[in-house]
Amino acid sequence: MKKTNFLFFSILFLAVAFIGCQKDGNDKTFVSINSSPIDSKKSTKDSLTLTPFGWVSKSKVITIENGFQLNIRDGFVTKVEKLTGKIVGNIGIYRRTTESTDVSQNKFRSFNSSELPNPSNPNWIVDTKWHNLAGTAISSFSTTWIVSNPPAQNDGQVIYVFSGLGDDAFTDIIQPVLQWSGGSWKISNWYVYPDGSGGTTYVNSGFTPVSVGTSLTGVITYTGQKTDGSYNYTSAFSGTTNSLSVTETATPTHPAGVPFIPQQTWAFETLEAYSSSSFGSSVPSQGIDYPADAVIKMTGIEIKTGTTHPTISWTSENNVTGFGQSAVVVSNSNPSGEVDLHFHAVVPTFTISYAGHSSLYNFNITPNLSPVSTSVIYFKDLTTGINSSSAGSPTGFSSSLIVGHTYQIYVTCYGTGTSLTSYTQTYTPLI
Repeated sequence: MKKTNFLFFSILFLAVAFIGCQKDGNDKTFVSINSSPIDSKKSTKDSLTLTPFGWVSKSKVITIENGFQLNIRDGFVTKVEKLTGKIVGNIGIYRRTTESTDVSQNKFRSFNSSELPNPSNPNWIVDTKWHNLAGTAISSFSTTWIVSNPPAQNDGQVIYVFSGLGDDAFTDIIQPVLQWSGGSWKISNWYVYPDGSGGTTYVNSGFTPVSVGTSLTGVITYTGQKTDGSYNYTSAFSGTTNSLSVTETATPTHPAGVPFIPQQTWAFETLEAYSSSSFGSSVPSQGIDYPADAVIKMTGIEIKTGTTHPTISWTSENNVTGFGQSAVVVSNSNPSGEVDLHFHAVVPTFTISYAGHSSLYNFNITPNLSPVSTSVIYFKDLTTGINSSSAGSPTGFSSSLIVGHTYQIYVTCYGTGTSLTSYTQTYTPLI
């Protein structure tokens, strides 16, 4: 009986050791990175962490530091040293069956089950999107933006600003991300994929602090394709070292037509935000929780399919607008496109000057809202009590005023479904 037990446990030990020690040509042993699963009885902030995809289990978040890359080989995901090709960590299994455009099968979910990158996610405050339906894959996607002034108040809120690429089935997304949290700005690159547990794994490149006013250029690059159809990608900020490479290595042995890394066909420019009041999906409830600047301009947008620049037509989605938040397509040009992500309503201003003849005055408008289709200026003659108005172009127009009368004047600019009003002090023409 003892001999039988000894033989049984010896076989069991060898089996466990074999399973826990996956092999590779470069290194036969490596440690598991996901070795601390979340306590199912403990759903608090202690076991969760906030990511650009919502609150998720800390055990599902992996950091791939500078000098390493995320490798996928026949469904096994590993952390590999770039210089030597040595495997230094076992991340788990990459689960992929077939590509589906049915979002009901979407496994790209945050902790609160919001679908991403489907912009129905309540924390995607505003965004623009474009779908590449051409036969040629997006080979590069770059965007430049300036780090904004911080929020006026720091009460634990988290702000994300990013460009990103996602796949047709909304299961994967790769993105260079600017993040405000803990009282400072930082950048990182993220990749999210469906894992072997039926859930999702969240990979980042570590965090690099950045200062207000820093110019950032986020670049996502397609770096090659494998025989199974998998697409390799790199996400990076130009001039920094914390890039994230996602690659399938070696020659796949699984059937062709079932890629582990699908083609990323959706392009996004996004403002995402979370409140400090809950670890669910609450958005900031105060305007001062957003950056102090009115807008962050996503400029120099360039998308290539192969070596060509496709025609781009961005679609804006404004999901939370209580403080004037909006995504405004300034230019669909490619290259040199621009999308403005507004944190707050932008108040137009204008100056008044004598036109040089008769009683005509010029009104030069700076709406800071683009595109603006119409401007209307309103006059209240405080001397007579008569109200009047005059419509003009987006940049200004002229109107007659009576010398010696005092006016209260304000202008409203209309554009992209938004009207913004600015009041001036009273004005008395003297000429």
